[in-house]
Amino acid sequence: MYEIKTSTGARLRALRKFFGCPLRVLAARLACSVTTLSQIERGVRRPSLELAVRIEAATAIPASAWVEKKAVGSTGAVCAAPLKPERVQERGA
Repeated sequence: MYEIKTSTGARLRALRKFFGCPLRVLAARLACSVTTLSQIERGVRRPSLELAVRIEAATAIPASAWVEKKAVGSTGAVCAAPLKPERVQERGA
């Protein structure tokens, strides 16, 4: 199983500030609320996979950099690879 890292928000905030992009502008580009984006940046909330794909498209942070492995079941087996954005789009189409 894979999970979005909590450090994603801090990386996103640093990148946004580096480029001088106001929170409300990035939120509009991502089609999400300012509140949601602020919560993600503060680590209060993790982006959905759909929003992670939109963030990847709008920034230089690949969604694959945000994913960490989590053990599944008593054997500790994990998935072989994170979902790629194109796979998500194929499923959603």
